[in-house]
Amino acid sequence: RHTRYISVTGVQTCALPISLRQQTLVLVRTRRHAEEGEPINQAIEILEQLVADFPNDPNYQYELAEAYAVDGLRQFWASRRRPSPERRRQFTHAGKQLRRAVDISRTLSAEYPNTPQYRVSQAQLLGRLGDVFKKMGRLKMAEEVCRESLALRTELAKQFPSVSTYQFPLAHT
Repeated sequence: RHTRYISVTGVQTCALPISLRQQTLVLVRTRRHAEEGEPINQAIEILEQLVADFPNDPNYQYELAEAYAVDGLRQFWASRRRPSPERRRQFTHAGKQLRRAVDISRTLSAEYPNTPQYRVSQAQLLGRLGDVFKKMGRLKMAEEVCRESLALRTELAKQFPSVSTYQFPLAHT
């Protein structure tokens, strides 16, 4: 069991896995992501345990979805510099992790419809999954998830017309 989280006034926080996820994002952005999977793997392991220990806490579920997404993106970007057989394996792993993230975000969006952050995350994850499907040549699946992403972004933009961060992605979709 992992007890690498701290209790602050009775509320469990997951600072370490969030930090590890952010570290992985830095590695991805600096192109050192191919061999640097350890931080995100640690984050996922801790977050999976937190979700198991605290199944009713949507924050841990959200962070786990984000960690799966970062791992998927790490594999996706690393695959671009690999020979074909390795590339296919990494695309497959990226798709698997992004689908796991989308599944969690769908559940959170359904259970917490008044928390737009979960729908925003779902739309972003669907767009990323669409990118992976496109690179894999699975165009029908790419189109389906991109349409779902667009529908969510449109819904958010209509529901929150004064929130520019919901308007801007829609203009670029």
